[in-house]
Amino acid sequence: MSELSFDPKPKGYLSPKQISEMHDEKKYLERQMTDPNIEDKGDVARLLRRLDTQVESQTPPKLTGEALDTAMAQRRELEAYIPVGMLSHEEMRKNVDGAVGHNMRWDQGKKNAVLAWKDLMRMTEWGNPDPDLANVECLRPQTSVLGMHSAQIQGQAYNFAPNTAEYRAKWDETFGEKTPEQILREHMDQGERLAAIESRLDSLVHNPGADDAPSDPAPEMIPEPAEADAAPRLGAGAA
Repeated sequence: MSELSFDPKPKGYLSPKQISEMHDEKKYLERQMTDPNIEDKGDVARLLRRLDTQVESQTPPKLTGEALDTAMAQRRELEAYIPVGMLSHEEMRKNVDGAVGHNMRWDQGKKNAVLAWKDLMRMTEWGNPDPDLANVECLRPQTSVLGMHSAQIQGQAYNFAPNTAEYRAKWDETFGEKTPEQILREHMDQGERLAAIESRLDSLVHNPGADDAPSDPAPEMIPEPAEADAAPRLGAGAA
């Protein structure tokens, strides 16, 4: 599919997780407004108004009937359109020749379509808490089209965080159900917390898809393996 039957116009709708976090921030700001120890409440009041406005404008609408049917049709159309020209998981991981430029051109050409698809997912699956619901990685092709003989990274694996049952049990025992982000916020002073809230509101305006981190980083972001551990390039002579 080379063309769409409609013009994708992203709205920047929030995920359920983002909405929940913003409601938590609102409760914090409301407590600050009634705290007698906070003398200058101007910044707090300004952030509270801004937060209310963004939550209202960026919460996805609940669709029914014809509106839902139209949204579903557009979603299916985008799900066929977005993967065209998209690098495969293998091409992204192994950084073959031409992958960086190819990915940049795809990203520039499909950016609005991807953001509109995220909006449609959040409207047609309203309230679905799945963190990968609007993650475009689920549309990434499995079949590679670039020459894999030039892969710079030969199947290296990178494990950035423990994910064992023992680790999760120790985390739950120590912190309960709190996320690392919640724990960090609890240890901020008032100035740091207000700055963090404003920064988050800015990011939701200028980069509405930031909450959906891709499972495969862009080729230029994948670290090169250490020289001693690196697998030789295909065709390289023996040392």
